Amino acid sequence: MSLKWRQFKYELKSKGYEESNTKEEMVAHIPNPRVDPSQFCDLVHYWCSEKGQVYMYNVTNLWLK
Repeated sequence: MSLKWRQFKYELKSKGYEESNTKEEMVAHIPNPRVDPSQFCDLVHYWCSEKGQVYMYNVTNLWLK
């Protein structure tokens, strides 16, 4: 179950997060119809926040080691 959940989150972010887009552009395009729009909006705000950016940086560095 945890593998499927991680794959779902990965696919959602890879399709829904584009660093060059604004938050509004990302929120306007929800990549999966199963995702609630208000929850996706909160998720995009997290991805763009300082805390979300630090997390992405740490995860990326783990993969590069």
